[in-house]
Amino acid sequence: MHAARLRRRMGTASLAFDTGILERLVDRDPDNLDNLAALGEAYTRLRRYRQGLAVDHRLVAARPDEPVYRYNLACSLALTRDLDGACQALLTAIGLGYRDFEHLAKDADLRHLRADHRFGIIEDRIQAIRRIEGGSSPE
Repeated sequence: MHAARLRRRMGTASLAFDTGILERLVDRDPDNLDNLAALGEAYTRLRRYRQGLAVDHRLVAARPDEPVYRYNLACSLALTRDLDGACQALLTAIGLGYRDFEHLAKDADLRHLRADHRFGIIEDRIQAIRRIEGGSSPE
């Protein structure tokens, strides 16, 4: 048990260090969306959800038609308990072409949204897309 706790703390320390480097890189080149996306992911992994949300808003502002950025925004909104916003961002991501429905169904970041009645809207949209695109229906 002690070794597992130590590994977890070391991992968090390493991620915090990497996050500091990413913050400096983004400060130097704020238009580098790869670094910005990596920073948003790092914030989320460190449970700095509001900082991750701010990054996701920046990414969507820079590339509003990128479905993965919209998906990540939905995750950040769900983590900050803005379930209306999360539902809308997820519907937009799907409308823009996000199709990793298996990941969506298991993503821990969306757990609050999946537990909410609004997730039925998402499920209905996924089923409609699967019928239109000829994919299998959800399990």
